[in-house]
Amino acid sequence: MFRIGFDPILEAEQRHEEIMRDVERFNLIRQAEQCGRPKSRSSIKILALLGRRMAILGTNLVERYDERLEVAAGNGQQVASDNCY
Repeated sequence: MFRIGFDPILEAEQRHEEIMRDVERFNLIRQAEQCGRPKSRSSIKILALLGRRMAILGTNLVERYDERLEVAAGNGQQVASDNCY
């Protein structure tokens, strides 16, 4: 049974083009995943270094702002604490 205005060849061509676009997208995604994957050992080293640096930064910030609060308290100044512990 044929519908009026229905062209099976045109329908098949459009479906083929759609499938080919999907295949191209899939291949691009697969290539990006393969190229973008860091080696597990190197990523662990980078994350460990990053964690150590963040811990050092946090320690430095606590020391800096604790000293500031102690100096202000020693001078008798009222200090608004913005600590987010």
